[in-house]
Amino acid sequence: MPLLYSATSFNKKRAHDAKGFTRQIFFILSLSLLSLHLIAQETINIPDTIGNKPVVDSNAILIVDSIVITGNKKTKQYIIEREMRFKAGDTIPAAKLYEKLEESRQLIYNTNLFADVTLTPAFVSGEGIKIIVTLKERWYIYPTPQFQLSDRNINEWIERYNADLNRVTYGIKFAHYNLSGRRDQLRVFLLNGFSRNFSAVYSAPYSNRNLTEGFSVSGGFSQTRAAIFATNQNNQALRYDRADRGFVRQNIFVSGSYISRKGLL
Repeated sequence: MPLLYSATSFNKKRAHDAKGFTRQIFFILSLSLLSLHLIAQETINIPDTIGNKPVVDSNAILIVDSIVITGNKKTKQYIIEREMRFKAGDTIPAAKLYEKLEESRQLIYNTNLFADVTLTPAFVSGEGIKIIVTLKERWYIYPTPQFQLSDRNINEWIERYNADLNRVTYGIKFAHYNLSGRRDQLRVFLLNGFSRNFSAVYSAPYSNRNLTEGFSVSGGFSQTRAAIFATNQNNQALRYDRADRGFVRQNIFVSGSYISRKGLL
């Protein structure tokens, strides 16, 4: 009997120890799952508008190892880099990575040089990232036919002047919105008919080395066969014109302006 009692007590003790060990394992697993959940909450994701979605520890400090720009067939690379909120060698808190990428994407898009802009971060080392900028350029050259009536509206032109084509100004407007790849614009007007306008406007927003200063120049020659000198009681324009339909006014003009835009960084 004493031996049987001892064996029974020993078995009960083993069962009790097994239950305790099971509780410990369950407790450890619970803590592990809780830790994984907390770590997952401390990560940030890059949204679809930026590109791929690498998971980054929000407490980490990332180093911009390099910036790779593709798709800029016409636009100079330094014009694009100027709009970005960081440059190669900068450090960015991981928690602000999305903010910096999205702001840079918007600034590049707002230049009106690109139809599509995507920024994608890629890890090249433990804390180093490479920013890949993928661009799709717009069409920059726009020749536009011009057809302008000298009268208030088409009804007046038809009813009062029998749709006289001599009262029409016609020609072409040529515009290039990225002439040399530095976001410079050239607009040329070649108009003839009732009025004449031969003029050109050129603007270069980034003309110095720091890309903070620019200029705009314009000049041309214009003529018109009628000039408004007053209005009647019905607020209609009273015009002076010649019986032989000659030009009553001509103008030669030249102008220039200075542009200043501070850098973003």
